[in-house]
Amino acid sequence: MDIEIGDIDELSEAYDKMTQGRRMKVIQEFDHFTSISNEARKHAAEKAPDVRAVAYIIKGLGQRMILRFYLNIRRRKVKAKVFMNMEEALQWLDRY
Repeated sequence: MDIEIGDIDELSEAYDKMTQGRRMKVIQEFDHFTSISNEARKHAAEKAPDVRAVAYIIKGLGQRMILRFYLNIRRRKVKAKVFMNMEEALQWLDRY
């Protein structure tokens, strides 16, 4: 699956409709073969909603390493962490 700018816009609109302005906890789960274009990555950073915390579930080792690197470079005020499975992500999010 390749994530493009249009996908980011759809997700942003859906988040806005579901949350109605409330700050929520978010889980983003990516499959082994998910990739995101550079343009979509930049667009996502610009359109990032105001959330309480974000848990990323990423199965692939390479993807996890890249995202951890990216999160360390692009520090946000929002708590964010990378996980391998849903159970760990949910436990972490319960703290926020």
